Amino acid sequence: MLLVTLRNAASLQSGIAEQKQRLDDCLQLRKALTVSASDFVSSTLTDMATVMNTTTTHSLRTTYLVMLAITLPATLLQIACLVIGVMTDVWWPLPVAVLLAIALTVAAMKYYRSRVQYLCPACHETFQPGMREFVFAAHTPKTRKLTCPHCGHRGYCMELSI
Repeated sequence: MLLVTLRNAASLQSGIAEQKQRLDDCLQLRKALTVSASDFVSSTLTDMATVMNTTTTHSLRTTYLVMLAITLPATLLQIACLVIGVMTDVWWPLPVAVLLAIALTVAAMKYYRSRVQYLCPACHETFQPGMREFVFAAHTPKTRKLTCPHCGHRGYCMELSI
């Protein structure tokens, strides 16, 4: 009976030692992953900041000015047609001005889309989205929420000039 108890104790002790070793391995792995993740976030943010600083804002400024030159006359024409309509009760020029404004807005959007590309924060690849996704995506002044065609990540991608 005493021999059986000693065997059970030895077996139990070796099982505890094995479990302790597994726990230590898990803790080391967790620590390594935590350090690795923080390094990844730091390097990713540094990479994104470098790209933002090296992106030619002059090129984007030129693009914005061209878009303004395309759309501002259409806006002024709509306002003028509205004033003419109110003053003279002649309304037919207003729908013509609205149609012209729509055409110029579409042209400005196509021009803008052709002058920018987007950087995926997950895989760091650049891409141009389809027109539909480009038009309807949520956006900020420097980013647009898109799906990366390379890695499938859906999130805010940074805008770069071409």
